[in-house]
Amino acid sequence: MALPPPAKLNAHSLACCSCRHVFGALGARPQGLAYVDEGCLAYICGHTVVLYSPESKAQRFLAGSPEARITAFAICSSRRLLALAERGERATVTIFDLQTLKRRKILTAPADGAKVCCAMGAARGAGMMRHPDTCATAQQYYKPTINHTPNPQEFVSLAFSGDGRFLAAQGGAPDWSLSLWVWEKSKLVASVRSVAQQGHSAVQCLFQPGGC
Repeated sequence: MALPPPAKLNAHSLACCSCRHVFGALGARPQGLAYVDEGCLAYICGHTVVLYSPESKAQRFLAGSPEARITAFAICSSRRLLALAERGERATVTIFDLQTLKRRKILTAPADGAKVCCAMGAARGAGMMRHPDTCATAQQYYKPTINHTPNPQEFVSLAFSGDGRFLAAQGGAPDWSLSLWVWEKSKLVASVRSVAQQGHSAVQCLFQPGGC
């Protein structure tokens, strides 16, 4: 049935379209596939993270920005939150609630010239930001020692701490900045360059199990 001319459209004439199924997956990312729980898989497809149930074949979607490109995602240990990184003029990370599928927080890389404090010990343990005993006093542990200006256009890897309070984000070339956020407060508490030698790269960041 043909739609009436635009001038005659009304609330009853307009049909709402919703996505029911998408095809394909981005397999080039180290963290491109993860279990949300025993019955649900998460993976990247275009500008979307798909939440797929193999048993029912149903899909749910976490949509990214149409003008940006998804570069990484991570799921917290409680399986209640998903962090989604997107490439742009400034890299962004969106925290989603996996039960409501709503956005909880949007984190943005600092603008040019914005300074944050960098902790020299933040890159201990193969790029894992951690307090030696507990993350409860992590902000006191990361004592300011030098200034660093992270301005990544993309984050290539994300990781939640064990308690879900902190989010680590590994920036891409050429800065390769490893950043630590208290995501609920949108607070960047530490940033350090994780790659010191030219020609090297970093593809993944993780917290040491049991450390935070």
